[in-house]
Amino acid sequence: MNFIYYLRNLGFFCWIIITYFGIINPLLKYIIPDFIGMYVIPVVMFVFGLTAFLGRKKHLETFDYAILLVVSEFFLQAIASYFSYGQPIVRGLLASRIFLVLLFGYYLASKQTSMVYLFKLNISLSRYVMPLSLFALLVLNIDNGTIANFFHVSSDSIVDSSEVKGSILSYAASGVPVFFVYYLIEYVQRRNKIGLYMILLVLIYALFCAKGRLQLVGYVGVLVICCLQNKKPHSRILLLYTLVGFFAITLYDPHQLDSLSALGDFFGLSGNVEDQSVLIRVTNREIMMPVILTHPIFGVGNLSNQFHPNFFDIFHEKFYISDMGYMGIILTGGIVKSIIYIFFFVSALRKCNQIGRQVDIIKYLIIFHLYITIAGGDTFMYHYDIPLLIAPLLNIKCLEDKKISFIWRII
Repeated sequence: MNFIYYLRNLGFFCWIIITYFGIINPLLKYIIPDFIGMYVIPVVMFVFGLTAFLGRKKHLETFDYAILLVVSEFFLQAIASYFSYGQPIVRGLLASRIFLVLLFGYYLASKQTSMVYLFKLNISLSRYVMPLSLFALLVLNIDNGTIANFFHVSSDSIVDSSEVKGSILSYAASGVPVFFVYYLIEYVQRRNKIGLYMILLVLIYALFCAKGRLQLVGYVGVLVICCLQNKKPHSRILLLYTLVGFFAITLYDPHQLDSLSALGDFFGLSGNVEDQSVLIRVTNREIMMPVILTHPIFGVGNLSNQFHPNFFDIFHEKFYISDMGYMGIILTGGIVKSIIYIFFFVSALRKCNQIGRQVDIIKYLIIFHLYITIAGGDTFMYHYDIPLLIAPLLNIKCLEDKKISFIWRII
């Protein structure tokens, strides 16, 4: 990758922005001041995106309206929090500022080199981050807690370990989903053996290093869908490898099966809660229902931690709305937000099907984020990479431009 080329073509400030969000989650937040990461860069991304949106010459399509409806949650959640708990409108807008970042997708669509750079950045970084993380955790015994202590961060803001999971190292891995889906397509559609090795790397990383149950299930789910949609012999072999590998790992380390079965407790599938983090989520699910039923249409909005009462005051000190999946969406935005999200994901997937296999990487990433939104946390509120996903759908010509089409063939 010729970074000087991209630096010259993007402009220094834009290069810094998209590089920052390529590796922000979550290591750089300890290095760069909170004010810059939480306010300055999102505002700049919004300004870039809004300018590109207003400068568009194409008429608005269904997918554009879906994007604008998601952006409207910036206002709807601020208004909902004002009427439900009296949170000042300005504070509510600040708490929901992340919705504005979605418009940055229009900027990436208008600057094709920016889009290519950000895709390749995610893939290239992940190729090094995962092996280094595995080595650091399994050989050097460096985990999330070690890094947090190095930066003098309170242990309350991290997840160092749990009784079922053990030690965890998951820093600087925000590009792994892009990396996984890219190499999954490389193997399933093009039978590139390197893709098979990279898929294995991601699954090993998810199992033994990051130990994110939700993400692991998401990866396997996308793998199954991709293989079923591409009915080729090596796709069936990949499914078989995945199944055999799972049983082999659970036989070797029964704690892995315990960890995944604990995930079912969150959805009320097993009722045998042993993992502390899942136990908290199950408790949260029960105490959220009365509040959800009281504010069913627009929800209670996104309450800032600087406002009282906030979610910690209403529920308890270990209540994190970002962990509550679909119930968190209903709590903060009610039926209206749920419908908006459904409309967005349906519109995005329809757009992918209209374009064809050129955007399969986008289609499977959207499926992955749909799952994360249902089972994990609000993907629009906690993932800055959503603009990257929608950008190719807003500029189909970029897929046909021979000068930059190599992004779909990165190795």
